Amino acid sequence: MCISDPRLLTTAGRHAGILLILILVSVISARATAQGTNGMVPDPMGIREATELISRHVDLGPEERLAIEKAHDRYLEAFESLRDDEIEAFLRMNMEVEAASVGSMPSAPVLARFFRAWNDVVERVGVIDDRFFDDLLPAFDDSNGDGIQRARRVRDRLRYGSSVGGFNSNRFADVDQCFWESDPTEAEIEAVDEILRGYESAMPRLTEGVAEASVGMMMLLVEEITARGFGELSEEDMSDPAKMEAFMAAFGDAMTVASEPLVEAMVGFNDRRLRGARQLGSLLDADRWWEIKRRWLSAILPFFQSVSREKSSDRVPEFAEEVAKALTPDSPTSVSVTAILNGWYDKDDRITDELIEAGMGDQMGRLGAVIFMAEENGSLTGEIMERRSRSSESAVGALLALLPDEAARAAVRKNISKRPYSIMQSGEILPIITSSETATPTKWESDARVARSVSHVPAPISLEDMDLFAELLGIEESEREILASLHDDYLDAWRREVNAKIQGDGSGSTSKAFWDRLSAGLDAALEVDEELFINLETALVDLDSPLGLEAVRVQRGFDRMSSISGYSFDSAFGLPVIEAVSPYRLFLEIGQPLEDRGEILAELMEKASALKPAITGWERRRYEADRNRHEREQALNLALRGELASGEPTKIEPGDLGDFIALQKEMMALNLGVFKTRRDEAARLRSLVDETLEASVMPRLPALAALEMRLAMLDAGWAGTRREDSTLDIARQIFSMKDLGDDQKAILESMLLGHLETEVEMVEAMAKRIESMIETPMQDDLFSLEMNVSGETAKYRFRRGELLERLLQKLLVILTVEQVERVPSLRERR
Repeated sequence: MCISDPRLLTTAGRHAGILLILILVSVISARATAQGTNGMVPDPMGIREATELISRHVDLGPEERLAIEKAHDRYLEAFESLRDDEIEAFLRMNMEVEAASVGSMPSAPVLARFFRAWNDVVERVGVIDDRFFDDLLPAFDDSNGDGIQRARRVRDRLRYGSSVGGFNSNRFADVDQCFWESDPTEAEIEAVDEILRGYESAMPRLTEGVAEASVGMMMLLVEEITARGFGELSEEDMSDPAKMEAFMAAFGDAMTVASEPLVEAMVGFNDRRLRGARQLGSLLDADRWWEIKRRWLSAILPFFQSVSREKSSDRVPEFAEEVAKALTPDSPTSVSVTAILNGWYDKDDRITDELIEAGMGDQMGRLGAVIFMAEENGSLTGEIMERRSRSSESAVGALLALLPDEAARAAVRKNISKRPYSIMQSGEILPIITSSETATPTKWESDARVARSVSHVPAPISLEDMDLFAELLGIEESEREILASLHDDYLDAWRREVNAKIQGDGSGSTSKAFWDRLSAGLDAALEVDEELFINLETALVDLDSPLGLEAVRVQRGFDRMSSISGYSFDSAFGLPVIEAVSPYRLFLEIGQPLEDRGEILAELMEKASALKPAITGWERRRYEADRNRHEREQALNLALRGELASGEPTKIEPGDLGDFIALQKEMMALNLGVFKTRRDEAARLRSLVDETLEASVMPRLPALAALEMRLAMLDAGWAGTRREDSTLDIARQIFSMKDLGDDQKAILESMLLGHLETEVEMVEAMAKRIESMIETPMQDDLFSLEMNVSGETAKYRFRRGELLERLLQKLLVILTVEQVERVPSLRERR
């Protein structure tokens, strides 16, 4: 059961006993089924992950890489068999445990059987992992055996950590992983090799202990509660205030006992990580260790973001560099720059140690709060982060004080402001792309930002959309000035009519006023769009393209659907309710050159009159359905929070649990009904688009273009499996290259034809599987359905990613170095 309102959690958190049964079952469910095999069951290694682990200590040539690929093919076959057999049976068992325990305490024997099954599955994954590394040994020289064994130990640790990945997985972030991700030099690797070897040897056992204690804690908790006389607590008991008060008193003692093994395991686990980090830091230069430790800090503490701006802790080295440039080489203060920077490195290292230790302590202290909704104690991390920031500001001030005057200091600040900056988050450096100081957003960007700040109002038509309209209308590039002029007038009207309606007149901020503004904004958007189409028709009166004008209206209708569904978080709890994509956009994005492109497009435009009725009124239907749902949800939330009409909160007593469960089920039933209605409507429209393309386009396409089109259609319907660097994106980048040789083209077309055939079969199989799961759900509640579908989608996403990874490796051989550099996903693998 999912509790979505944070105010409800805050109120009910004061009565942990009321929600214990609901939360206990939810934790088990989320950890067991989230992300397919991620959660309580480890994910398989991808070929890229396996190759990177082995390449840390083994030099890989073409033969070694081929050996890894062959062994990994066998590995995936074994894992897929396990996933579809034993893991699937384990997940079904989890759903049965959940279904049998709703509204009551799961029994100790049931949980014992469940945890034995979990342990068996994790051990089976370990057997498959070991077999992969064993298969590699004969293909490598004896001198490489040690490197493969070290990769095996790292995988052991990662496997144990991911086996409870659904619960606070960031606590398993490792400092050695951050070291390898920082592109270490050969000298650095040699300097810390023995430290890494010891860390690799110790951590698998410690990580296994934490994983087993994390899962075992649930079993211990139920045993302790049962021993205190509450093992058969029923829904009727939960409606008895006296029994619930006794239960809450016993719960605290049970939790203390049950969590002891996990706390002990975490202490040993964290102590070894901290000792390994200090050993690494003692052997690396201060600036390099600072970079690695900053990455590790953000990986351990998910709430930590390190933003490289003037006042942040991450810009002191940049200030030192700029100040050193501003000083003359013979300046007596030049040596002070190094002294200030080194002093700051030392101090920041000590403060970061405190921050990491406090963060680890917070994670353990929040253990009860995360699972059982107990109130949290205050955290030291905020105070330490503030102290870290003050230390950096002091160092920056000292560096700037070395400059002779304010003009020089202003110049340094200006140079710093021009430098690119980044966010360090979860161990990754994320560069932030900013516009120049003088750049201003375009009219469209400004207006789109307003529309996207609310739901149910589409973004305005863009210049790129106008280009697509021009192609539908058959207007040449040289004749498109009039479209640009009409687009300017359109945006002026949008700003005057639509934005004004969305922003309102400030007369009220009630829920009704908000929805009324959305309604007015939507009506205005539809009117402004229609005014543009009328102006187009008038301006292009000599253009003999009535089919083109109708196709433009249909295209805009599809674009409005995509805009509204995409910016209103319209995924219905993560389930794949994917709106149809315009057949015109799908066809015009085909990357392969087509001799009869114009003829096919003309035939496709003849279908506009059949498509238009299916999309007309979609925006208003979506708005009305969502407003009705919101009003019903609001009423249920008021009941769930126990609020009076006056807005004064009332205390939720233990005896209210029966009503709470009933209201929560009603909320789920409401959302499930909306999801099914929305999904059916989307499926009907997708089918219509597919039939249109099958009849007008597919029979006339060459084999490679037909497969590209087929995959684009599937991706449009099941976008949850598509990656940013998808096969289509990469193929289009490659075939747009002007310097492809004839031999390259022939090889690439043949290779991509086979690849796309396999990928299309894979996505079609996934679509059929998910369709079946939704049509005949094992459990009739939205939360369980979402978990099951997301697991199935994740399984296929992984398999599709592995297929693409093998394609990328082949492309690295076929393309020249210069060509590889133009494709980002290839460049990073070179």
